Amino acid sequence: MFLVNYDPHNWRLLKRDFFQLPNKTREKLMNDVLLLANGGELDYKTALNFTRNLFDETDYSVRTPLLNQIRNIEALYSFTPVEEKINVSGSVS
Repeated sequence: MFLVNYDPHNWRLLKRDFFQLPNKTREKLMNDVLLLANGGELDYKTALNFTRNLFDETDYSVRTPLLNQIRNIEALYSFTPVEEKINVSGSVS
């Protein structure tokens, strides 16, 4: 499998027809869009707009790429001055 970066028009078409695609294809597209944005090959606006499909997603595996990406972002901020500000797992007073 190859990482594919589509032009903006095709990303919009893929977003529009997302639920007509098989689960594995949706999972792969979600992974691709997030990896491309993280690598600077695709703007985050396109990637985050694409993830809006997850609000209606029923297959957990399709959500996994976003959850993994959130974990990666969280790891970037660990042990930095901003960690305390983004730490949601701390105790609530």
